[in-house]
Amino acid sequence: MSRVSTVILLLVPFLALSIADSFLIGKKFELKWNGNELVLSHIESNVPSAHKQIPLWKTYKEYPFLLIGNASLPRPPISDGNYQLSEKIEYLSDRTTVDDVNPSENSNGCLITGRLLKAQIPIQQIASYQLKFSESESGQLEFTVDIIPNSDIFDTPHGSSLKNPRTFLTYACDADENFYGFGESFSFFNLKGRNVPILVSEQGVGRG
Repeated sequence: MSRVSTVILLLVPFLALSIADSFLIGKKFELKWNGNELVLSHIESNVPSAHKQIPLWKTYKEYPFLLIGNASLPRPPISDGNYQLSEKIEYLSDRTTVDDVNPSENSNGCLITGRLLKAQIPIQQIASYQLKFSESESGQLEFTVDIIPNSDIFDTPHGSSLKNPRTFLTYACDADENFYGFGESFSFFNLKGRNVPILVSEQGVGRG
């Protein structure tokens, strides 16, 4: 059984759970599920009698928040010291279900489980997933995504057919929200709405 862990940060109205509930993640975060959307908020309690929640991450009910794909690479991203990223991505799923939401035993995290589906007749289960949010010891928010592809689809006598798997995590964005950073680039200052490849490699033998 192969697992996909590569994540690309970039929801469908096909969600199985239908009850409204909220889950505390550590002391500073809260996850809410209303049957259509997931909302992750930061809890500010500067005033003891008042708790203000600031949304950090929210799914969009008209689009799946988690997708799996497979990429074809005509050449390695790094060749002879030159960086060039050119890939064609085939989206393998187009629907996401939320089947269960459970807090961890120590209330320090919350686990979301569900399925990634392909809309066809009959509907095909491409993979299952586990999305976990937790609060670190330093009080920061952490998340992990674990995707388990359907072995009946991808396993072959020569190994998995997912040679270059891709995982896409999508969330709602405010109209006035901007994105900066991601390393030095002589292109655009605000990177909102643009594809930003982030490549990491060792800088040579003996160099840290």
